[in-house]
Amino acid sequence: MQKLKKWDKVYVIAGKFKGAIFEIEKIKWDKVYWYIEIKKKIKDEDGNEKEVVINNLVKRAVKWYWFIEKKSPIHRSNVMYWCEDCKKPVRVGIKINDKWKKVRYCKKCGKEFI
Repeated sequence: MQKLKKWDKVYVIAGKFKGAIFEIEKIKWDKVYWYIEIKKKIKDEDGNEKEVVINNLVKRAVKWYWFIEKKSPIHRSNVMYWCEDCKKPVRVGIKINDKWKKVRYCKKCGKEFI
């Protein structure tokens, strides 16, 4: 059982986006990298809130005159699970519940995740 899964909210603890909360968009199992998607609420000039999706894009050179933008992954050691109850980045544990199923839980508050 994986401790973090697709569409879990994570808190970035190191790197370019340190301090931001993201959702895991894609997990590469052959390596230890995760692709994340940033969703930020931004107010425009009229004062209306919009949700904007920002990706971790990096320019890569295909040829000396041609560049492409490619999504760059984040290493799994640079993120922690974001607990909605604690409102903090937390460690995730795995335990067996009353129905003999393995479940993930928050190590600070003890709440089970789905």
